[in-house]
Amino acid sequence: MAKGDIVDELMETANCLLHDLVIVMMDAEFDSGAAKNSAERHGTHHFNKKS
Repeated sequence: MAKGDIVDELMETANCLLHDLVIVMMDAEFDSGAAKNSAERHGTHHFNKKS
């Protein structure tokens, strides 16, 4: 499964549970355009921890 798809599924679930999610932290492995775009489509800000 692509990282963007994983983030999309996680964001859908998180938004159902936490109705006002504002920011998410992603592992450095998810530092990709698809993952970031998926988070942004769900209306959240994101940051990645760089190793």
